[in-house]
Amino acid sequence: MKIDAMRVVVAGLFAVSAACFAPAIEQSGADGGSGAGSSGEGGEICPSVAIVDPGDSVQPAGACLCTRRDDVPNGRCPRGVGESASAVIGPAGGSVALNGQQARASGVAFTITFPTMALSTPTTITVTETRIRPPTGFVDWSPVFRIDPVGLVLNEPAQVLVPFSQGRGTAIGGGELFWSTDKPCTLARLPSSSMNAGFNNGNVGRLGYVLSGVARLGTAEYCQ
Repeated sequence: MKIDAMRVVVAGLFAVSAACFAPAIEQSGADGGSGAGSSGEGGEICPSVAIVDPGDSVQPAGACLCTRRDDVPNGRCPRGVGESASAVIGPAGGSVALNGQQARASGVAFTITFPTMALSTPTTITVTETRIRPPTGFVDWSPVFRIDPVGLVLNEPAQVLVPFSQGRGTAIGGGELFWSTDKPCTLARLPSSSMNAGFNNGNVGRLGYVLSGVARLGTAEYCQ
């Protein structure tokens, strides 16, 4: 029954938009096949991103928020500059960590950790802190990160750890992880997302794009 229910959910999501991978697809796949692949060091596959499943999260008021859409972000709101980190991960598992702009602000590295047999063969995994601007109306708590090869299906879910920071001083609330495995970067909430001190973590069954944030600004205000 659970398998049939999952098939119904996935079929419904693809009926809405064949290009969008919504949260149900975070479950690991049966094969180990790959998808789109890398666009090259520091490059972006998509020029912009959109939220396809925003959920009901709203940013609480009470903090001066910055955004990585600004030409010069204010406060502790660093934008990615295309820094990357790579490692070859095989059936034994392993991790890739990136100490990029956000990691230096948060004191926590972006990390993806693969359990045993998540990958059937040795595969080069590359993490990039991109320059991609976050969606309009989205409260970005991190830059957009890309994990290549985009679309690669894992045999077992990997855990992502995404550092975040926002605003001047102490911001109120906290982000969730939003995830995409398609080139247009249509993002959906990751159901497994949880928040810790300075980072979000969650489990993914495919590689793609991820950022931390809140779906709606609400009554909060951006820094001027």
